[in-house]
Amino acid sequence: MDARDIKFPDKSFNKTVIINFIHHLSDFDLGQVLKEAKRLTKEKIFIFDMATDRLNFLTSFFLSLDNGKFIRPIDQQLTL
Repeated sequence: MDARDIKFPDKSFNKTVIINFIHHLSDFDLGQVLKEAKRLTKEKIFIFDMATDRLNFLTSFFLSLDNGKFIRPIDQQLTL
């Protein structure tokens, strides 16, 4: 499904986990995704994304596997 428009009723999930893709989104799309996550979640939303300020072997490895195009420069990702 499109993360900006998920076809589940409000508060369908106790928890929502967003893993390693928000750095690819425009401000508008990120707002839509977070709004949708809030609508769907009863208790907590967990967001895990690259810690680009902590470049180490593991982060470098995952970055090498990332085929997407980054919309946000690293300084903006850190702010995010």
